[in-house]
Amino acid sequence: MAAWKAPVREGFVFNHYIDFDFRTVARINKIKVGTSDTVGGVAVRFATVVAVTYSLVRDFVENTVIKADVSEDNEIDLGGAIETRYLRITVLETSGTPPDTAPLAINQ
Repeated sequence: MAAWKAPVREGFVFNHYIDFDFRTVARINKIKVGTSDTVGGVAVRFATVVAVTYSLVRDFVENTVIKADVSEDNEIDLGGAIETRYLRITVLETSGTPPDTAPLAINQ
């Protein structure tokens, strides 16, 4: 089970990201990030292209970045298993509707 930091935050270039600390080294193949078009009756944007950064150290000094599209079934395929303790999902592109002023949702 992953441990959360703050929900969606803004990064250095104002890309939204979420950090995960698995508290031990985990082996991961895919990540499910789906959401519906509305949350609580409010139209939301969702991630279509993400960058997955992973590292065994906290500061992401030794890191590897995978750029991936979010599939129709709301999964990010990492192209094989990765072993990591820390993982960051950075949203690079979102759905075009609703406009950029709408909230960004990436969880179910």
